[in-house]
Amino acid sequence: MKLLLTSTGFSSSKIFQAFLDLINVDSAQKISEVQIAFIPTAAISEEEKTHVDFSRQELISFGIKKENIVDFHLDHKVSYDEIKDMDAVYVCGGNTFYLLHAMRVSNFYPVLSQFLQNN
Repeated sequence: MKLLLTSTGFSSSKIFQAFLDLINVDSAQKISEVQIAFIPTAAISEEEKTHVDFSRQELISFGIKKENIVDFHLDHKVSYDEIKDMDAVYVCGGNTFYLLHAMRVSNFYPVLSQFLQNN
């Protein structure tokens, strides 16, 4: 199981390199092909949404194509098939309690666990 937790996103190239190592990416060409399930669910306030925009731009600045960053809202029952082909799941900050509630309601816990075990 591979998991990278950071409270500052990819604030340094070292953290981003650790991310690339976890998903086995070793070249600029592959970086552009990375598929991200981008979960902004926890961002409720305008300030939090600003951080989400920054996080998305940060991924793009490191070479991930904008169209490969797929917004994935936890507003419905989630199945593993929805994220199985992604290279990574990126959960943005915000209201942690709301995020945890959304993860329970959407059945995301077992889906995320399966994703981590299989990828």
